[in-house]
Amino acid sequence: MSDNRAAWEGNMWWPNADQQQMLQQMQNQQQQQQQNAETAISSSSQTAHNQLFSYKMASAFENTNTSNSNASNQYSNAGLDYNQQGHWWNYQQQQAQDLQSSALQGLQNMSNQQQQTMQQNQVHQDTQSRQDEAQRQEVTRQHQEAVHRQQQDEYRLHQEAIEHHRQAIAEAQARHHQLQQQTHQLQHQLQQRNNHHQTMLDKEKKRFHEMAETDKKRYDTEMQSYTPPKGEKQRGKKRKQIKDPNAPKRSLSAFFWFSNDERGKVKAQNPEYGVGDIAKELGRRWADADPEVRSKFEALADKDKIRYEKEMTAYKKKLNPVVQPPVPEEEPEDEDDGDDDDE
Repeated sequence: MSDNRAAWEGNMWWPNADQQQMLQQMQNQQQQQQQNAETAISSSSQTAHNQLFSYKMASAFENTNTSNSNASNQYSNAGLDYNQQGHWWNYQQQQAQDLQSSALQGLQNMSNQQQQTMQQNQVHQDTQSRQDEAQRQEVTRQHQEAVHRQQQDEYRLHQEAIEHHRQAIAEAQARHHQLQQQTHQLQHQLQQRNNHHQTMLDKEKKRFHEMAETDKKRYDTEMQSYTPPKGEKQRGKKRKQIKDPNAPKRSLSAFFWFSNDERGKVKAQNPEYGVGDIAKELGRRWADADPEVRSKFEALADKDKIRYEKEMTAYKKKLNPVVQPPVPEEEPEDEDDGDDDDE
């Protein structure tokens, strides 16, 4: 009986350690399939174990006489083929193979899904890359167009400036040519008059000189008695009037009082200075003077002004017994009208 059981157990298939480890790794990679596989393995193992246990128990309590008689009769004719009697437990091996196949199929499906996902991601990346490239090309094109337009505008403005400059040069040359012609004409006329004057007799020249002297005397006589209207500026240079030595001296300003006081100091400190340098130094010192110093010389100027007004009033009374209002000081002549009488 023990020999038969050993032979029966030797023909039964059991998974080895490597196969179990491979199945465990497959189950860890696929969680959903792992649950189904574990359920299938659990149910299959329990069924096979129950069947195997039932068979062993039945064999253990088998009738010895009947078994021996049957065995002797059967074994006397032919040996027992254990392979034919062990087909029912090959189900465990087949189920493990099916489980392995399903796990491999699941891994293959997962690999296919990953490949599909990668392909979709690659397609999305390619699409995004094409869109980015198209956008970059569009931005580059717009930038190039803007640069081209700017260059065209700059070139147009440059050409307009050149044309304007050429026109200005042409106009200046035309005016210069016209002035040259007028100058030549005047020079020609003056040359003719000079030639005429040189060929003129002394008697004729004397007559013109006398006419010029007579006209000059007339002008001087009229200007002595001429009084310009009130509010009208007198054109031309004012003739220098003879100063009365008995007239009072004009009042000095605060700057003149300051200059009289500081001029000696400036000369002592800067002996190489000339008149202009001394005047500049005095002006600088007056501008930098403290208010207390300035007020001192302003007081002297006010006092001198009062003195001048009193003396001027007495001087005018002496010249004209009739009391007259003070004559206002003459306005300074305009620099623009200084050379008008030379024309």
